[in-house]
Amino acid sequence: MQLPHLRLRQSIEALDDNDFDPRLSSYGAALDAFPVPGSSELKAFWPHETDAREFPFKSVIRLFSRYWRSSREGVLRNHDPAEYLPLRRAIAGFVLAQRGILCDPSQIVVCNGTAASFDLLIRLQVDRDDKVWVEHGNTSNAGTSIYMAGGQSIVVPMDDQGLIVEEGITRFDKARMTANDPCCHSCGQE
Repeated sequence: MQLPHLRLRQSIEALDDNDFDPRLSSYGAALDAFPVPGSSELKAFWPHETDAREFPFKSVIRLFSRYWRSSREGVLRNHDPAEYLPLRRAIAGFVLAQRGILCDPSQIVVCNGTAASFDLLIRLQVDRDDKVWVEHGNTSNAGTSIYMAGGQSIVVPMDDQGLIVEEGITRFDKARMTANDPCCHSCGQE
């Protein structure tokens, strides 16, 4: 029997051997071509970043503590890939009250951010060589997800009403879908 630190030392020495191949898979190499954001500098309206200075930490901690004091075992055993059903019910109610859109909680999937949402939707919809309209100035990670799914982004200009559909048809009339980012236009507000 070996002591753990001796096994660790042998493992590290084995990694140092010239036989170790650190090469990325083709998928990993394709991902490696995209820049990784590394700046911690706060900037106004930075894509995909929340202004944490305005986040209600005290309220969230209070609500979180109250909820966990009365939580049940089921919360820890939630293995639904769409996420926690009571949360999806609350979202369905919110969407109905705020947007007038009727949806069932089974139609809602909770992701951990815009990038993950775009990635999931695009992977489910885009096949290799599919063309996807993307708004000019789109700040989401949709282009990366389209590329990784094997699709091709077709950049379409915008006006004050959003994406110019006629221009998209001119550029490629058989697009599989369009990736619209609400940050790119006013969403109908005047």
